[in-house]
Amino acid sequence: MARGVQIGKVLKQTGLSVDTIRYHEKERLLREPTRSEGGYRLYGVRDVEHLLFVRKAQELGFTLAEIRELLLVQDERRGLHPLAGNHTESAWKRASENRRFAKARRPSSRGTSKV
Repeated sequence: MARGVQIGKVLKQTGLSVDTIRYHEKERLLREPTRSEGGYRLYGVRDVEHLLFVRKAQELGFTLAEIRELLLVQDERRGLHPLAGNHTESAWKRASENRRFAKARRPSSRGTSKV
């Protein structure tokens, strides 16, 4: 029997909608879920972690293509995707640059007031 949780529980854990989760599957940001005997999609802990990561990365201004690359790196570092090793260095470099850019774009609330 397949293990995992149905999409309703994932919605509560991530704050995402069914449409968003299915879109992430379609865009290969999330692996195709296993199915229960009744045909329901079943998601594991790694799937929930990926969805939370995608949501946070989007909040930081990463594109879906960049997020997909970072997920490959993340899986490679965990030993889950051995082919991702070729992209590791460039993906981390771009991620670092994007984080610095995102930080620079954020308005500082310290010491600034409009008169």
